This record gives sequence, structure tokens and C-alpha cells, in this order.
Amino acid sequence: MRLLDRIYKMASNPGLLEYIQSRNIDVEFLIEAGCHDGTDTLKFVSDRRFKKIYAFEPDSEAFELARLRLANFLDIVTLKSVVLMDQAREVIAHPLDGNFGTGSTIFNSFLESSDQDTSRVMFAMPMDEVIPRDLSGKGALWLDVEGAGLLVLRGSRRILRQIAIAQIEVEMHNQSTKRLKNYLGIVRLMKDNDFYLVGAPLHPGYFGDVLFLSKGEVGFFIRLKSYCLQVLFITLHAFIYPMLRKPRNFLDS
Repeated sequence: MRLLDRIYKMASNPGLLEYIQSRNIDVEFLIEAGCHDGTDTLKFVSDRRFKKIYAFEPDSEAFELARLRLANFLDIVTLKSVVLMDQAREVIAHPLDGNFGTGSTIFNSFLESSDQDTSRVMFAMPMDEVIPRDLSGKGALWLDVEGAGLLVLRGSRRILRQIAIAQIEVEMHNQSTKRLKNYLGIVRLMKDNDFYLVGAPLHPGYFGDVLFLSKGEVGFFIRLKSYCLQVLFITLHAFIYPMLRKPRNFLDS
């Protein structure tokens, strides 16, 4: 496993802000969906290249913490308690506790009948409808939406045309076969929108974040690395790790 740990450190996602700073990527705004308590948002506020930050956090407990923490930066940060999805609809919130941490919420059930519990219902909106249409320049996107990344991206086709770099959390709450399917769905959608994969979690016990660059930000060598990374990721997670009986669920790692 030491060899796999080395591969993980070399090829895994280095982090959105670190990647932007190391390559001096020209971005003017950030969309952070799932800003939780605002801790990471403050790191982006400190980088002067970001003239505008749109931060979304649907969980009421985390939102209140973020609102207090970001109170002095409202000239830069627009903070909204909004659920982002692929289309406008009502969703049922399921707070997560224990191993998943407090202040996180999963929205994996849609309100389909009047008999369902409506005490945790929130209204979901596509990102394309909540981000202003007159937003100018290139931006960065960070989706940490508890496995709903694919749904959010389906409602973000317009805004993706302005994104230079994106970090997206892949599914972490189901069995590994479903997580791989979710990962592949995100990669295909981003590829259809002219993005290249440049960072992915390769460790057997962690399916965290994937990193993409838009077509205009990549050259030949990054495209080659992107292809090799996709092959390596699928080989490890679809064949080698299952053969080694590496964790069926990330909590087993």
C-alpha cells in the first residue's frame, strides 16, 4: 500500500485554491456550493483575485455560522441559504450526524406526495437561475454538495461556460460501485462541457474531490495527463481495489 499512497499524493487533487495560486489562473469570481460554516470561504476572500464570491449553504445550522463568520465581507460575499439542483422542485432534507459531521445536510428525496413529512422541505433551484446573468469574467467553481454534484451540474450549463477551474465532490455515501458510476457521470458531463480532469482521489478509502480545467486552460501535456489519470482511476477503483477487497464503504478505510 505504500506505493499506492505515493501515487495518491502525486496525482490526487491538490486543492482548488492551491491549484489556482500555483498556476496563477486568471479568475475573478468564485461559486462555492456547500460553504458549510464559511471557514473555506474566508480563505478565498483573502485572495484578492476574487472580486465576487457566491456562497451557498442550505443547512440552517451551518448557514448561521457562515453568516456570522462572513458578516464583515458582504461587499465581496453573497451568502444564500439555497438548495441547488437540476431543476426547480421541492426536496426533503436529511441532516447528517456522527461520522459525517454535524451541520451537513443531504437532499436525496424529492417531495412527491402530500403524505410525506414536510417538516424539512426546502425549495431547490438550478444554479443557472440563481447566479446573475450579467456576471462577467472567468470564475472558479467548488461543489461540496454531499454527493449531489451531478444533479447540480445538470442545472449549471450556462454558468459552466464561464468557469475556468472546478472542484467537485463525488458521491461518498453509498457503496463503491455507485460512487464509481457517479464519478463517471460527472466526468462525462464535464467533458461534454469542454473540461479536462486534472486531479482525482486515487486512494482506496477516499472518493473525495475531482478537479477540472476548462479547455482554454490546458495544453498538450495536461491533456495527456488527464487521459492517463482517467485510465488509472478506473483501473484502480473498478478492478484492483475490489480484487484487493479494499473498502466497500469509505467508512471502512
